[in-house]
This record gives sequence, structure tokens and C-alpha cells, in this order.
Amino acid sequence: MPTKKLWSLGLHTTTDTLALGVFQAEHLRTASWVEGRELARVLQSRLQNFTNGLAWADLGWVAVCVGPGSFTGMRLGVMAARTLGQGLEVPVLGVSALAAHAEAQVSTGPVAVWLEARRGERYGAVFNHQPQELTVVRPDSLVMPSDWERWISELPEGCQLLDGNLNEPPIEAMMRLADRRYRQGVRTHWSEVQPFYGQAPPIHAGALQSSPDTTHLTR
Repeated sequence: MPTKKLWSLGLHTTTDTLALGVFQAEHLRTASWVEGRELARVLQSRLQNFTNGLAWADLGWVAVCVGPGSFTGMRLGVMAARTLGQGLEVPVLGVSALAAHAEAQVSTGPVAVWLEARRGERYGAVFNHQPQELTVVRPDSLVMPSDWERWISELPEGCQLLDGNLNEPPIEAMMRLADRRYRQGVRTHWSEVQPFYGQAPPIHAGALQSSPDTTHLTR
């Protein structure tokens, strides 16, 4: 009989604020730190300290924000999650930053979320938010400045428009989304989870290899 998994982990690294979450015994615990350019240096130690006392052998799944957002942050978070998923043989659930913002809303109905990109471009997506359900109406995409007014005009009637450029990542909403998907039977293999760039990253994708090594996090 398989051993029952006792906790799950979430990483949100796509903004200047690092956010981590742990589900344990139906209780969600989160923490966040403004790291900026220090993220690559501190991510591993933050993970170790935040999960202190938990056995990695009891980890059930890992959730990670795949973007859109900071190119470097996306790479770091996804690679850390993939490393844990591969080393511990657990599913890795990638969650859109835009979907997490939509899930965080109290109101129900259609909701559009946008994030600033480069050169006046924006990332945008549209969802239908209902209790215990978030469905994609229009998937994450990069919207050119010349197309922004048209993108707005095509929103569903009564759609709420949200600016997702917030300093505090919606880690709780991200964890709720991942937990719901896991309960619905989603078991994404670590190799399938990729950052959502939406456009060419500013440096070669091979820089993924510079992400922190978490393979030794075994307790």
C-alpha cells in the first residue's frame, strides 16, 4: 500500500517578492520576502528554513507559478520545482500567475487579468470565476500595444478588469488552485512544466542550468 503523503509545497517566484506555501493537514501556511535580485542566492535557504521539520519523503506534490512575470524568477522557480519533482518522484503542478490573481478575487463571474510586459506590451487572460471553479475563457497571451484597445473591447459583458501588477504574490490562491487540480486527479510530470515566457527571454534558455541545486534537500 502506498505511503500517504502528508504535505505539499508551493513556490511563487515571478515577482520581486518570493512567496512560499505549505499545505499540511488541510492547513495552509504561507510566507513572503522581498528579495529582488537576491532571489537566486537565497531561494535554497528560504526553502530549507520554511520547510524545516517536514520530511521530504512525505511530500505529495509541488506547485509553482510558471508566469508570466520575471524571466529570471520564472526560471528559478520552475527549475527548483522540477528538481524536487524529479528527485522525489512527485507531481509538479504549474499555475499561471494570471489565473492565481483571478482565483484570489472574492467576486464571481468573468474576470480579466493583465500584467505589464516590456515595451508597453501586456500579458492578459480572461477567466470565469465561480465558487470552487476557475475556467479559462481566453488563455494567457502577450498583447501588443496596438491591440490593447481591441482586447479590452472583446471582453465579456460585465467582466471585471484587474491589474495584476501587485507586490504581494497571490500564493494562497495559487495553492488553492493546485490543490483543487490535484484532488481532481491532475498529476503533471515534472518534465512537462515550463515557464510561460510569452516572448523571447532576454538571455539564452540554457541559463536554466544556473538555477539553485535543490537535489540535496532530503530529510
